[in-house]
Amino acid sequence: MYTYKGGKELVEEALKMGADVVGGIPHYEPAREFGEKSVHDIVEFALKYDKLIGVHCDETDDPHSRFIELLNALVLMEDYGEKTTASHTCSFGSADDSYAFRMMDLFKKSKVNFIACPTESAYLQGRHDTYPKRRGLTRVKEFMEKGEYLFKQKPVEYEVGLDLGVDY
Repeated sequence: MYTYKGGKELVEEALKMGADVVGGIPHYEPAREFGEKSVHDIVEFALKYDKLIGVHCDETDDPHSRFIELLNALVLMEDYGEKTTASHTCSFGSADDSYAFRMMDLFKKSKVNFIACPTESAYLQGRHDTYPKRRGLTRVKEFMEKGEYLFKQKPVEYEVGLDLGVDY
């Protein structure tokens, strides 16, 4: 939202025009603070316009990229988790266990949805690693053990595009 001048206003304009989902890519913002601000804006817009939330969240190898934590906290406080989806969450696969298991309990409380894109993430993540190379996947096994998480292989944009008649 902030990487592009006027991006926040364009997102709101799209929502006023009838967009079904409000989203963002907080880890692409020019600084962590802008990423956090964009997550706040995403949730505020979703609440204001009663829209679904879909965020490409922490699609990076950086284990310190934790925008999913903020997104989850905001939707937990607003009871909006069932209308919220975080895609990729690759950095969560690199997070230490103490943090990860604490967050999984909070994810369960908020009922936030997850989409893992294993074929895309395995290709895109770990490119800058020497060895061992990360595979770029979120903690699918642990999520499955905790239960009731949504997982897909194809990116949601592909699915939405098909629904809208877009041929990829």
